[in-house]
Amino acid sequence: MTQNAKRETQNDMTRNKERGAVLLLTFIVMTALVTITAGFLYMLSARARSVAYAKNSEKAFWLAEAGLQQVMYRLRNDSVFSENPTTVTGNLGDGSYSVTISMDETTYTITSTGTN
Repeated sequence: MTQNAKRETQNDMTRNKERGAVLLLTFIVMTALVTITAGFLYMLSARARSVAYAKNSEKAFWLAEAGLQQVMYRLRNDSVFSENPTTVTGNLGDGSYSVTISMDETTYTITSTGTN
């Protein structure tokens, strides 16, 4: 083997090592990018679920408040209802409410629940 052939063989081996190192580095970078993207997508979906839950909670709260306001109005303005209060249910939009009233002598206990 001539001196030039030895140099070419050594250069080929060096290039192959460099190519292997570049391939490994590319694999590491791609794995890191995929991991970061997966984490970002997970956080994004968790945030979307959190927002949907908060929206539903807020809607249920206001439905319960609407039911409570209706009962308060009836207690003030309907003497038959105020003497013998009953459970009041109703629908509002695509949600509903249920208000339970109990009375002991002069005190009313009112529980209002909103559902959407």
